[in-house]
Amino acid sequence: MKRNKDLYRSVLGFCLILCLLIQVGCSLTDIQKKNATNFSKATVALSQATSNELIQMRNGVIQMNTYGLAAVGEKDPLPGIQNLEQTFTAEAIKTRIQAVEVLKTYGELLLSLVEETQEKELKEASEKFTASINGLPDGYKIDGLNTDAVQEAVSQIGRFIVEGKKAKAVRKIVDEYEDTIDTLCDKLSQDFDVNQGIRLLTQYQLSSDVVIVKIQDALLESNDIHTRQKLLEMYKKTQAHRDRVSTISKNISTAIVNMNTANKKLGESLNTKTEINVDSIKEYGNSVKEVVDFIKVLGKTISTE
Repeated sequence: MKRNKDLYRSVLGFCLILCLLIQVGCSLTDIQKKNATNFSKATVALSQATSNELIQMRNGVIQMNTYGLAAVGEKDPLPGIQNLEQTFTAEAIKTRIQAVEVLKTYGELLLSLVEETQEKELKEASEKFTASINGLPDGYKIDGLNTDAVQEAVSQIGRFIVEGKKAKAVRKIVDEYEDTIDTLCDKLSQDFDVNQGIRLLTQYQLSSDVVIVKIQDALLESNDIHTRQKLLEMYKKTQAHRDRVSTISKNISTAIVNMNTANKKLGESLNTKTEINVDSIKEYGNSVKEVVDFIKVLGKTISTE
């Protein structure tokens, strides 16, 4: 009887060790973890910067149009302006921020899967990502998208978080949502690219151009020193904000394009046994750093005083 118990314990111990080895073998390598971690942190930082910049653009348009109306007075209303916000309505900006939120929660979810995370935190990250996907407005929704893929992947990890199961979830999520990230990156990068037709940045620049011309005209017509000082201050702030937005938008567009490329390369690196450093992820991280650095140097927006 004792011999049977010893044999049972030996077999059980061997099975547990075998299961552990299998899980370890399926885990992410150090390089894969590094790639996923760097990508995720860059994505969260870029998303936060992009959301803030969208709000700054709207505030800037409202303030510039206020300057423009002050410069021309009632005699010569600004052409095409029905309201101060023009096309930068709260709804238009909210729509884009909702799309950016998907990228942000995607980065947070991947980060929670590659770092030491408790079950509760992992569940919260997956729920936030799913909610952001389901909250996508018309024009950004992805046809045929399996919104349950995240919950399915995370639920398989179970109560006892095992590295092998987390790695499997990371691979499944990156693969399942590659097309989603591709679509959102494409739409958002175009909004910040002046070469993509009448998109967000182009609309912003057209608005600022009209205001700048009107202020210049008012300067030519006025001989009053105090009026001219006010007009010059408005001109300086409008031009500075236009230059700021143009510079930061160009960098945001580049960073979003780089994110899309890096995400695809991350998926490839997660599904290969060869340990490789993904250069595109490093390039992506550097482009995000440029966005953040430019925002710090150039400040936020023109004064509303």
